[in-house]
Amino acid sequence: MRVAQSSRRAAARGAPSCRPNTAEATSETHITVLASELRITTGADYKRLVRRGRRSVGAVTVAYMHMNPNGGSPRFGFIVAKNVGNAVTRNRVRRRLKAASFELRDSFPPGAEIVYRAFPSAAVADYGTIRSDIAAVSARFVSK
Repeated sequence: MRVAQSSRRAAARGAPSCRPNTAEATSETHITVLASELRITTGADYKRLVRRGRRSVGAVTVAYMHMNPNGGSPRFGFIVAKNVGNAVTRNRVRRRLKAASFELRDSFPPGAEIVYRAFPSAAVADYGTIRSDIAAVSARFVSK
């Protein structure tokens, strides 16, 4: 009874079905995810990178980079504060930052640790703008 009521409510408000066509979903979706070894996860690492890392400012982001003397794969962190927007907007911006950094991960030297902080203007920027901004900001680090 509850399932029938909730699906009727979803249909009434124009929500998509909760059971997508599996053939359609697998052919259209391609998820790019940063592996856990490519992410900065601790607050101490974020604080160290923001305070001691080199800074590069773009149109919608500011990036901080520090080289890890032990080498290893490049690692990425993302800061999207409440001034960017509500939770939905912040998560969308964070997903776009993650996807762009996933595409650009091979352009960084081993041991690079990068934190991207989103400006409020990132909330209205499309993915192409965010990706080009991250590429430009990151190119300044690589060229130095």
